[in-house]
Amino acid sequence: MYSQILEEDCVKEQVVIIERVGRVGVITLNRPKVLNALNDELMNELGAALLAFDADDEIGTIVIAGSPRAFAAGADVSAMADWSYSDVYRSNFVTGIGKRSDMSASP
Repeated sequence: MYSQILEEDCVKEQVVIIERVGRVGVITLNRPKVLNALNDELMNELGAALLAFDADDEIGTIVIAGSPRAFAAGADVSAMADWSYSDVYRSNFVTGIGKRSDMSASP
């Protein structure tokens, strides 16, 4: 994955960094300012990277890494600040990865 150019020539920072090291697929969470708090964007990109590595016969292992300060702080509660308990409970907030990882053929 590559950073996408946004309007006004600003570069959007990747929320996951994807690398291949030999037969190892490495996915690094990259939201260090919020200790890699999980939001829908990060979870969607993580799920897509997992599926891509899983489909690649040259990948034998997938490693998910965090930043030096934190692996992941948990859900990004700032995205839910104005929600009620029932809104959070009924939403699909950061649950997309579960649906994607269930499709993985690799243990």
